[in-house]
Amino acid sequence: MGREVIRVVRTLTWIELDDLVDSVLPSIPNANRSNVYRTLKAFDINKVPEEKKEQAKKFKEYEPGYLHIDVTYLPKLEDIKYYLYVAIDRATRLMYFKVYTNKTASNAVDFLDRCQAYFPFYISHLLTDNGAEFTDKFTNRKNKASGNHEFDMACIEGHIDHRLTAPATPKTNGMVERVNGTIKDQRCHD
Repeated sequence: MGREVIRVVRTLTWIELDDLVDSVLPSIPNANRSNVYRTLKAFDINKVPEEKKEQAKKFKEYEPGYLHIDVTYLPKLEDIKYYLYVAIDRATRLMYFKVYTNKTASNAVDFLDRCQAYFPFYISHLLTDNGAEFTDKFTNRKNKASGNHEFDMACIEGHIDHRLTAPATPKTNGMVERVNGTIKDQRCHD
């Protein structure tokens, strides 16, 4: 599983080797520069393709601290559902992820706490979808967030501007949706 995580993260972000090692270390504790490089070499992705270098230059510049966060389902193992929480920084493409067995507001808050500990910069903005783990926007007739949702309160406490995507528009949160799509696509082909 560790080799596959390294492959997916590399082909989605094309980040440098040292940054890649830092990104996968929370999920793969035995990851180091040497074994990550060997994995990249085995998949023939140790060099960034020229077209990827060009694409990377076309992105608008952002300050670090604007995270895209999403949750996706993973395959059941022994009849247990798993959920992959993913956060990607818009500017640096630094990514953090964690697997949970429940898709809840308390797990979303735990994930946010872990993101704050992991990312080496202040998280100023979050972009999430309208899932119940992130907002209570659709639990009342006004379709407006109450501000009392556990995740919203954690954002307020951390002085983080929490923004929501428009309903049914995953492309708004495309950076993290791409990671999720690649993981799902990979699952179907293994």
